[in-house]
Amino acid sequence: MTTDGVLTNPAHHFPLLAQIHRPPSQLFFRGRVDDLSTVPCIAIVGTRRASPYGLHMAWRLAKELAEAGVVVVSGLALGIDGAAHRGALLGGGKTVAVLGGGLNNVYPREHALLAQSIVEKGGALLSEYGEGSAIYQSNFPERNRIVAGLCQGVVVVEAPRKSGALITADLALGQNRDVFAVPGPADRESFSGCHWLIQQGAKLVMSARDILEEVTQTMVNTAPAVSAAAGPLQNSFEKAGGLLSFEAVQKLAHDGCEGFWSDWALAVEQGWIVETSPQWYAWMPHSK
Repeated sequence: MTTDGVLTNPAHHFPLLAQIHRPPSQLFFRGRVDDLSTVPCIAIVGTRRASPYGLHMAWRLAKELAEAGVVVVSGLALGIDGAAHRGALLGGGKTVAVLGGGLNNVYPREHALLAQSIVEKGGALLSEYGEGSAIYQSNFPERNRIVAGLCQGVVVVEAPRKSGALITADLALGQNRDVFAVPGPADRESFSGCHWLIQQGAKLVMSARDILEEVTQTMVNTAPAVSAAAGPLQNSFEKAGGLLSFEAVQKLAHDGCEGFWSDWALAVEQGWIVETSPQWYAWMPHSK
């Protein structure tokens, strides 16, 4: 789907939404949503009053995730959200913005051109709210449950303890999703929420690889059993955290037994191995 429309059964298009409390009964969309359920999605969220460091980290993580084939989801707000969307676009990937108002009333207005770029680059805008809907403060926590619900994990880049980003992280935990947090200066209030999340068990993030390892491993653990021929390949991916570089694959082929490439071809054909970028492969099984 590449135009404006409405999904009357969003959980059919995005199966992860069926797992959340009060899944949306409909979602208005602009852009392309037909392939979002077949690729991993990660939310990047944080404060509107972000520091230069926080903006840089959101931008860098989103760019690296996009380059690895991950869809970056956020809320189009000022600060961390906007940096995440821009990073994903610069990385050549897709990004999804979940809005707190109607699609014809992009908020904040400063992000109207960013919203347009998201659609033009193959991403999408989503909203529970129809055209002409007023924007209320209460819309944003409601929006956050969809941001978390669309994704395998949520990354909090910079956020104080009292923050909408912490609401999103709490929703993600309630939906049994992975939660990640970026550390900052110990005495900076704008990172106090991130530090609290890390103390509670969120995974500390220094690069996109920290996220990719966890998410691909989660997908492996919840996937159906694979054939005996693909089993050794799966073990190799699991030992590497779910991702293998082109060089690592070449080494496996060199060190492996006869028939490596035929097993590899079978695993690719069955959809067990996915090329996330020209230099990286992920083990992300799915039913064909």
